[in-house]
Amino acid sequence: MPDNKNLIRPHDAKIISLEEPYEVKYWTDKFNVSQTDLEAIIKIVGDGVAAVQDYIDRTRKTSR
Repeated sequence: MPDNKNLIRPHDAKIISLEEPYEVKYWTDKFNVSQTDLEAIIKIVGDGVAAVQDYIDRTRKTSR
């Protein structure tokens, strides 16, 4: 089944997929990070949304 190009939200709200451009855009916009940063964070903590959010929150607090 071909992908629905009208989708703007991720298929699974608990897992970050870098396979579809619309999902990458959704997550980079949501977390206000670049695609490169998102990919790097996923390599560190995995693709779970909660883990990525926690990592971003912790790094932003320590960089202030």
